[in-house]
Amino acid sequence: MRKTFAPLHALLFTALLAAPLAHLSAQAAAAPDPLFQTIQSWDAKLFDAYNHCDLEKFGSLLADDLEFYHDKSGLSSGRQALVEGVKNNICGKVTRETGSRDA
Repeated sequence: MRKTFAPLHALLFTALLAAPLAHLSAQAAAAPDPLFQTIQSWDAKLFDAYNHCDLEKFGSLLADDLEFYHDKSGLSSGRQALVEGVKNNICGKVTRETGSRDA
């Protein structure tokens, strides 16, 4: 009879040990990291400016000595070079069919 209950005891013991860990995990998820929130906020600002072709705001969020490597055109050095690239290759593109910017 003891052998029958051994797996059940092991399962219950494991569950009792894991319960406090689940609580700690839930607490960690409830309180977001302030650094993560800051990065997420700046990321949202940068891509909102990019997606709306707000080049002044986009440029203001970039470092002067930025280095950006594009897989087709290669290295672009400096804030102004990247802003000009976005202006000419993203925001300046208009499709003939719709008259709107290519996304």
